[in-house]
Parts: sequence; C-alpha cells; structure tokens
Amino acid sequence: MERLHPITAFVYFLLVISFAITLLHPLLLPVSLAAAVSCVILRRGRSALRFLLGLCLPMALLSALINPLVNHRGATILFYLGRNAITGESLLFGLMAGAMLASVLCWFDLAVAVLDNEKLIYLFSRSAPALALVLSLTLRFLPLYRRQMAAIREARAGAGFGAEATRRGRLTEAGHIFQAMLSWSLESALETADSMRARGYGSGKRSNFHVFRFDARDRNILLLLILLAALLLAGALRGCFSYAYFPVVSWAAATPLFYTAAAAYLVLCFLPLFWLRRNHAKF
Repeated sequence: MERLHPITAFVYFLLVISFAITLLHPLLLPVSLAAAVSCVILRRGRSALRFLLGLCLPMALLSALINPLVNHRGATILFYLGRNAITGESLLFGLMAGAMLASVLCWFDLAVAVLDNEKLIYLFSRSAPALALVLSLTLRFLPLYRRQMAAIREARAGAGFGAEATRRGRLTEAGHIFQAMLSWSLESALETADSMRARGYGSGKRSNFHVFRFDARDRNILLLLILLAALLLAGALRGCFSYAYFPVVSWAAATPLFYTAAAAYLVLCFLPLFWLRRNHAKF
C-alpha cells in the first residue's frame, strides 16, 4: 500500500472508513472487521496482538457492555438489572457498535501508517495548506512528545524521584511530569514558529517537491474503487442494507443487488490483501 500514489491510498481509506461507519448491517460489519484485523496483523506482525488486545478489544467490549445498560429498547427481554430490562436487541446493537468501533480503529491505524507526513502534505498543501500544516506538525510532535516524556521520566528516576508506591505519590509524580512537558511543549512551539518565520513561511506562494507518480496501476485501482463505491451506493440508496435493531430485529429482503453490493464490499475491504499477495509486497 505504501507504493501506491497518495491520492489512490487516500481514496481507498476514505471509502473503507466511511462505509465501515455507515453500514451497520450485521453481515457486512464482520467483513470489515476481519479485513481490518488481517491487514493490521500483516503490517504490525507480532506487535499487532498488543494493539488488538490492548486497545481495540477493550473498546469494543466496553461499547458492547455499556449499550445494554443505557439502552433498554427492544422486545426480547433477557433479564432485569434492578428495574431496567436488558434486551437482546440492545445487546446485539452494542456488539455491532463495538465491532464497528474496532474495525474503524484498525483502518485508522493502517491509514496513519500508509499516509505519512510527506503524503499528507502532498494531498492538502494546495487545497488546504493550513490543514496540511496542522497535520504535519501533529504527526511530527506526537513521537517527539512520547520520547520527551520517556526522557523526563528516566531523568527523574535517576534523580531518585517517582519511586512512590502510593496513589498520591504517583499522582504527584504525574503532575511534575505534566508540568515539565507543558513547559517543553510551549518552548518547542515557539522555536518552531521562529524557525518557520526565519525561513520565510507565509511570505509568499510556496512551491513543493514530490516524487510521487500517478501511473497506470494507480489509475486502474482508482477506477476499481469508483466502481465498487458506485455499487455500494446503489445498494444503499435502494435500501438493500436496511436493517433495524429496534423494537425487533428486521432487515430488507435479499435481492440480486444486495448480493452484488455485498460482493463489492468484500472486494473493497480485502483489496489490500489481494494486491499485496499478487505483488509479493509488504503493507
């Protein structure tokens, strides 16, 4: 995916994330989740387990557990928790919402890995230069903040601070680290602003250099993405993906257009795996 043109990669992630958020059909959400998890495992390798079990799974389970506790709609009452009814429809909706959240987190993780700082600047430098600058600075400062926080924590540990085992001691230590990080971030922001001013930022029209080339491969993939998106939009506009969770679970009758659009969604989600396997490339 990193070899694709930034426009092609951006259109792909825009489509797959948008459809993952809007299509809450219980037959389509597992497709998006399976494809996203597979791509994350392919890209991260062994570290994917930490990301999936440490972030995606807890957030999905939290969504699945909270929804039945706050949403009591539904005709199928499983049991009562106090005076509140826990319904099967609300539990199913919570599971689907959790699956959607987990898949979106995985797709965003992949998008951040593929669309790096240079590609984002290329995409937005002309149409939205302010947005390109904000994205560039954000992606630059996040790893800097992480390294600086680790350096501050290590320096304080070397000086004999931060060894308190009590909750109050840990909170106090966290407050000292936050204060040091706040001072460092303000100083770094001023230095960055002075450096940009000294280099003439904002004094005139900017030129940029890039090495990206839109070739026949990107054109074919982009045309395929447009075709798949058209099929999905046609299915959504015709109500093929209509699915109601409340008061009872109901869905639209399956039609040939539904199967065609579902197949298009399957191809869209698993397109990176097909492309990588065919080209023997890494994510």
